[in-house]
Amino acid sequence: MDTRYKTVSNAIARAQLVFADAIGMTGEEVLRSAGISQEELLRDNGRIEARKHLRLAKMFAHLPIPYERFIYGGLDPLFNHFPQLAAVCANCPTQREAINTFMQFRGIIGELDFLYFFEANGIVRLEFISESMPPTFDKGALANLMNIAQIARHYCLGARLPMRCHLVGPAPADVGVIEDFLEGKVMYNMPANSLEFSASYLDIPYPHFNAVLHRVFSQKLSDELASIQTRGALSTRVEQAIRGQFTSEHVNPTGDVVLKHVCEQMNTTRWTLWRKLQLEGQTYQSLVLKVRTEVARGFLAKPAMSLGEISHHLGFSSQSAFSRFFKDQEGIAPKLYRHRILGRE
Repeated sequence: MDTRYKTVSNAIARAQLVFADAIGMTGEEVLRSAGISQEELLRDNGRIEARKHLRLAKMFAHLPIPYERFIYGGLDPLFNHFPQLAAVCANCPTQREAINTFMQFRGIIGELDFLYFFEANGIVRLEFISESMPPTFDKGALANLMNIAQIARHYCLGARLPMRCHLVGPAPADVGVIEDFLEGKVMYNMPANSLEFSASYLDIPYPHFNAVLHRVFSQKLSDELASIQTRGALSTRVEQAIRGQFTSEHVNPTGDVVLKHVCEQMNTTRWTLWRKLQLEGQTYQSLVLKVRTEVARGFLAKPAMSLGEISHHLGFSSQSAFSRFFKDQEGIAPKLYRHRILGRE
């Protein structure tokens, strides 16, 4: 999967930071290692770039699965983080439409994996596939499959709906927790991540369905997903333009020089650029900060470039100004960073 333009909700990153102590790091250290800024983390309805999310997820991949996040509280956890998605999924004409709604709009949670629906011989089977994480990484699969389980149970109105679950990864220490919740067997080391249950409730009309609320929230949900799917097109182009200024041999990117060149390249005014970036949940300054830091890391990996040359390329007034900037962003002096990545410690 090409993840360059894919994103994940920052709600997932916030939830993962709770477990920072378990990997011997502070939340600030985790964010720095993943390349996620405080602004990205805390922004309302914010999105995290795929590469940063994957970096973060792999840091926590070895930890036990936090069952409590997936199997307790019914649909409350979904409402807490994704209220419009939960509102529509909890108010559909049938269980089938609720499951289809979750599958259609789950990009609001993240765009890095796939969920498929199969129905045969009276059995529903949902299969989760991720092309961006190791096959045995079960947390993403479990989160999605348990959301489906909670939605399906919501439409049973208290009636039993035993389920079977297959996971690609190995069995955890306590396998009984998920089985108790599903009232069925969980199999590990399987070829695919999947959830199975009876199709008997799929098309039974939901007695509490509210057509007006369904229409209103469905439109809001569609608008939210459309915003996510179009977001990033401009900011990605702006990043590329900024990077071109910082890596050019013939530009001294000081003051407003970078902004002027970016606007000329994109045939727009600074005010229009700022406004359109704001619609994507971005700011021009945050993109400059991000690109400047990334380019600095790349330059420091080149032993032939002196710190003075790097400072000049990045538009700093002095080498000391660059050193202060880099330490503020990375938590380490540029000289020490260079020694580490070049194996000179």
